[in-house]
Amino acid sequence: MLPLLLAVMAALTVGLLFGVPVGGALVLLDVAAIGALAGAILQAAVHLVGRRPVRRWTLGLVTVAAGTAGAHLSLAPAAPAVILIVVDCLRADRLTPALMPKTDALAQSSMRFTQARSQSSWTRSSMPSLLSGRFPTEHGLYRTHPRPDRIRDQVPMLAELFSDGGWLTGGFVEQAQLDAAFGYDRGFGRYGFHDGNAAQLDSKFIAWNTLFRTVPRFALLHYIDIHGPYEPRHRPAHLPPSKLATAPSARWRATISGIRDGKIRPTAQDYAHLAGLYDEDVRELDHDLGKLFATLQRDGTLDASWIVFTGDHGERFGEHGNVEHMGDPDEAVLAVPLLIRPPGGVPGRSIADVVQLVDVAPTLLLATGLAPHPDMPGRDLVALDRTQAMPTFAEEWSARRHRVSVRDGDWKLVRSSGTTLYDLSQDPAEAHDVSAAHPDLVVHLDSLLAAYFNAEEQGLTIARIDWSSVPTARWTGGKRKAEDAKTSPETMQQLRTLGYLDDDAPR
Repeated sequence: MLPLLLAVMAALTVGLLFGVPVGGALVLLDVAAIGALAGAILQAAVHLVGRRPVRRWTLGLVTVAAGTAGAHLSLAPAAPAVILIVVDCLRADRLTPALMPKTDALAQSSMRFTQARSQSSWTRSSMPSLLSGRFPTEHGLYRTHPRPDRIRDQVPMLAELFSDGGWLTGGFVEQAQLDAAFGYDRGFGRYGFHDGNAAQLDSKFIAWNTLFRTVPRFALLHYIDIHGPYEPRHRPAHLPPSKLATAPSARWRATISGIRDGKIRPTAQDYAHLAGLYDEDVRELDHDLGKLFATLQRDGTLDASWIVFTGDHGERFGEHGNVEHMGDPDEAVLAVPLLIRPPGGVPGRSIADVVQLVDVAPTLLLATGLAPHPDMPGRDLVALDRTQAMPTFAEEWSARRHRVSVRDGDWKLVRSSGTTLYDLSQDPAEAHDVSAAHPDLVVHLDSLLAAYFNAEEQGLTIARIDWSSVPTARWTGGKRKAEDAKTSPETMQQLRTLGYLDDDAPR
């Protein structure tokens, strides 16, 4: 009786804890068999202590069943999987053989999108776009101050669509910005953000992946190891000298605020010092990622999976006289790396089309035979149709200011404290405002912004806008429609430590 009871308890516990779909029934049977063995051994021990005969045939039968279950868990071929890897604050230009050799090796068997752009200059609005395939004006996640908001309930999340399709889902994240209170846990059978650093996160993911490797599964891995303050385990040998206070966290926040307020004016050496610390953080994270890739290669997961590697936004080191992220949607914080590796890999190639994070969700759903939600505006990046390019949009709303940008081809319009127009083909650093010389382009791009923000009022979603025939209109300001979130004191403290509860932080 005891072996049967423990078998049922083991199967139910795993099934309920991880939201195992019907397709994972074999895994539950495996767990039940191993649980039954534990029960049989415990019962045998009780019998021996009580000097009662042990039913050896029962123990032998259960042992054979448990051994078969263990062999199935460890030796069965890996089922299809989708693993979405996101590195918080990772600039696109840091994915190089010198700084990230392990990830660059992955790129050699991947499609590499060299002009990928985020939907925001910070995690708050960019990650919901990545995980829902919807723009910030649709998912509604903008603010942490004075009260945090949450993703709109009517916006389906990528994990929900995978779960509805019968896939097991797991979220492994380090960022307090991704607390379940904000709506990120929807669709995940296992979700948690108190996972520590990369090594700890990887350990939990690998344990989950090992148990469920025979089940079709979707996993999110979100790393915050290179987020400021930059504190690499090994200090770079040739770091430019600097008098900036960068650690501990309280001194770091004071330094960042001082730079943004204009009270601290960093020198070129100061910026190089910060960048050097950041780069060492990047190297160390890549080392940890290399261990993860090697494990996934050994157990067959890597070549059975769609692997996506990206960042949620970039980081500044003096661009526009600023540091870190948040604030205006500069190219330094919008440009992110993006790799897509199909099962088995492909000959590595670079794709220079301008793409954006809202393209990732429909791409993964289509790649795995699931249907994207009809309101997803993004394109399939695997079968990229270059005749159907759409504008790219980015937003950030904090410090009581709504900052937005729209890019069409190489022309980018930014509306923040003023209006600026850049020709990125000639001015990738966005150093020269050419709006006065091209009023017609300002009108055109402003019309795209107006269509983007006013779609909901016209009963449309952004996916249904015909960008080739947008009427001339002037954007008069966005509308923030937020739903309040209920957060724990611990989450609020982590957000405060990261500098996300000072409403006047971004300048």
